Amino acid sequence: MPDMTELQPYADVYGKLAPLRRREADWLRVMRDDAMRSFLDQGFPTVQDEAWRYTDLRALSGTRFVTDPAASRTAFENEKSLRPELDVDTLFFVNGWFRPQISDQPAGVRVTSLPEAGHSPEFLETMRHFHHFPMDSLQELNVALGMGGVFIEVPDHTKLKRPLYIIHWSDSHGGLCQPKTVLRMGRGARATIIEDFRGAEGKMYFTNSMTETFLDRGAALEHCKLQSEDRAAFHAAVFRAIQTEESALSSISLAFGSRLARHTGDVLFSGPGAKCSLTALSVGEGDQVLDHVTGVDHASPACGSEQLFKNILGGSSRGIYTGRVLVRRDAQKSDAHQTNRNLLLSGMAKADSRPQLEILADDVKCSHGAVIGQLDEDSVFYLRSRGIDEKVARGILATAFAAEILEGIKHDGLKEKVLHRMREKLKRLGEET
Repeated sequence: MPDMTELQPYADVYGKLAPLRRREADWLRVMRDDAMRSFLDQGFPTVQDEAWRYTDLRALSGTRFVTDPAASRTAFENEKSLRPELDVDTLFFVNGWFRPQISDQPAGVRVTSLPEAGHSPEFLETMRHFHHFPMDSLQELNVALGMGGVFIEVPDHTKLKRPLYIIHWSDSHGGLCQPKTVLRMGRGARATIIEDFRGAEGKMYFTNSMTETFLDRGAALEHCKLQSEDRAAFHAAVFRAIQTEESALSSISLAFGSRLARHTGDVLFSGPGAKCSLTALSVGEGDQVLDHVTGVDHASPACGSEQLFKNILGGSSRGIYTGRVLVRRDAQKSDAHQTNRNLLLSGMAKADSRPQLEILADDVKCSHGAVIGQLDEDSVFYLRSRGIDEKVARGILATAFAAEILEGIKHDGLKEKVLHRMREKLKRLGEET
């Protein structure tokens, strides 16, 4: 049984949000009530749960995190310094709350706050699709408390001229940040969405994010998540996608920051001919724990999924990959592949890899594999023989290891931003190894 003393602060937060819930549609209030009851019944996941056996949340569950509804209305002075110097449209979340006053209004896109969206038939129809996915207690907590989110609609046959850049900024010490983004891609729509999670230095907070995406027939989405939150923070995020006929998804997760981070990527193929690519790169230092979990459900025939996950781990950090692919009985002609590669830069770093395939159809192409290793010392020696410092040489080789993931970033400006953050991280890794 969960410790109710530990969970009471979250029940208190839910009570404080009651005035906001009263403005929402009845179905949305009922969904939030059910989710909160489920969270309180289950408590935080523990290592006794199979899905969490490698990720210990005791430090998170033993800390009191709170949220303040007034935070959605307070002044925010960091807008200019946080805006990316890229040709993008920017949306701001501050401590988990969407801030429309400082966000751009992208041409051809409808952006609606969740309390308002709850009265929209399109939002209700979109949310019904996501009942297919199982929920753990952290996801239930986001459903219950993620009231400051947005509903983004890209209409049929609309092609966004500029990427939509979503900044998640947190600076509330002890804060509970619950951002929620729901994206609906119309038929034949095209878009690039970038999510950038960052936080103030030295602030301990808990980000528990959820992004849910529905891709209608022939829609195509490029999604990139960049997580470089402060090392004092905790981070949990879910990216879910439902793909209908002939849709295409490319999703990249880049995990550099936070004390403990877990990213869950779930995809359901609900129409034939859909394709998805899920890739990720984690760079760990110190005692960081960086966890990636995926689930791809081939529920329709002739769909293809590619997964490539890489970890670069120094210090006593830990990288975890758990990937599950389910090919259902009627999903003939499925093509599914998983690969996990791990580069350990110290003797204390650790990688755990669990690729899993469950195949119920007989006409498929499926594979999985995992590799854990260290830098090739012959390559290090070769670079040193050319006059390159050993730490620099190791950084060059680690960057080359990551290149396969970074090549998937199509936006050149974003790729440079990611490279800069990764090189700063690798520099620190070189100093501690």
